[in-house]
Amino acid sequence: MKHHIIYIPGLGERFNTFRIASLWCWRLFGVSTQLILVKWHEEKTLDNVCSRVKLAIDEARAKGFVVSLMAESAGASIAINVAAGDENIHRLVTICGVDSSHMNVSETLPLLRESIHRLSASLPGINLKRTHVITALFDSTVARHFSIIPGAQHHRLFTIGHRVTVILCLTLLSGYVISLVKREK
Repeated sequence: MKHHIIYIPGLGERFNTFRIASLWCWRLFGVSTQLILVKWHEEKTLDNVCSRVKLAIDEARAKGFVVSLMAESAGASIAINVAAGDENIHRLVTICGVDSSHMNVSETLPLLRESIHRLSASLPGINLKRTHVITALFDSTVARHFSIIPGAQHHRLFTIGHRVTVILCLTLLSGYVISLVKREK
């Protein structure tokens, strides 16, 4: 199977160069990757972002890839909303993700607010057997109870901190994260 991972980042666009470099290194594990850039403060509608993700999925499938969605932090809400409408997503992996519709978010982030609002309708539509949730031992940015999807496979890392956990998943723990995508069951 040829695996393609579409990665949706969280807030912090200034780290996209780091994300791109890290994802490029994932080729060593036999997967291709694509980062969907999200301008959280500038995007007009959630539908525009979801359309870009769906287009990337269609393009990868047309090339013969098995497609998985992976997202960090705020990006997890977008990944869930897209995965709910696509039963052929191979794996959905969230890293310290905003996976709950109960999380309160600032009015200054309308895109994230809309994405979180849609989660209550989207969560019942995802394949829980193919969903993996990665959380930190302690995360003060996205509290653990906002990162859990009941019924999904949960992986709690012995890491402290939101950004540290995301960085480790992109780098030193990338082999483990990619193994979740490549699992047959």
